[in-house]
Amino acid sequence: MTTPLAHGVGGSEGLPLPLDLVLQAGAATVALSFLIAAFWWRTPRLRPAEPRTFGVSRWLRYPVLVLALYITGYALAGPRGPENPAAHALFVWLWVGLVLAGVVLGPVWHTVNPLRTIFTLLRLPPGGLRPGPAGSAWPAAAFLLVFVAFELVVPHHGDPVVVGLFLLSYGLSQVLLAALRGEEWFARGDCFEVYSDLAGRLSPLHRPGLFSGLATPTPPGAAPFVAVWWASTVFDSADAPWGTPGLILFCAAVYTAVRWTAGRLDVTMSLIPIAAAYTLAHYLSLLIVEAPGASCY
Repeated sequence: MTTPLAHGVGGSEGLPLPLDLVLQAGAATVALSFLIAAFWWRTPRLRPAEPRTFGVSRWLRYPVLVLALYITGYALAGPRGPENPAAHALFVWLWVGLVLAGVVLGPVWHTVNPLRTIFTLLRLPPGGLRPGPAGSAWPAAAFLLVFVAFELVVPHHGDPVVVGLFLLSYGLSQVLLAALRGEEWFARGDCFEVYSDLAGRLSPLHRPGLFSGLATPTPPGAAPFVAVWWASTVFDSADAPWGTPGLILFCAAVYTAVRWTAGRLDVTMSLIPIAAAYTLAHYLSLLIVEAPGASCY
């Protein structure tokens, strides 16, 4: 039986190098990548390209919805041991798999998002309140901070019932906000959809040309979202014991550092490849080792 890590599943046994050396090397790599992006990439080097029609079938949204409902229900009513795949579904299949799917296929979550499917099936009204800034990802950044705090800090986050309650509360809050703001709330408020969209900008199948998706205008609020995405991965690597306040301060420090070093320039999009690459480098072994086992439950 493996020892739980901060992200709820898996273990750190059997590493070929000392764990502290691995963590220090990872932190140094991130810091060096950040400095290179901030100081050596100050002029545009990419050309935008129109997205292709390639994508996953919209019919997949129904199997994904059924799977999401099953995982949530089984988390709440099923066994509370390691045979329950709820933690793997959230922390491995979704959190790590969504980046890999985005880099390969593009922003697939927009198409199969079960929360959008629920919104459509319930025939909810388009929303009666005035929406916020068009396309702003600030709400998604806030929800992402809540998710990574749950993943990295909250006790018993690997307990299936705790995971199920998180999934249920997250889904209900998102659908309720979409009912108030309109369906496009998901594009700026659902952290997993924004996560998939930003990772999908790296997909050569979605947009022709290497990294051409990064040359498109930066969505408002993308900078704090990327800061939380990146900082949470570094926070996990550093194995920091500071709890939620430490995580928030760390994310704020990364966001401030991006703004300070870049000055008036917006380097958010150039940081996405670093964030995606570091996420996959940090968690890919978890996806390879843990995901197949979870799918057998």
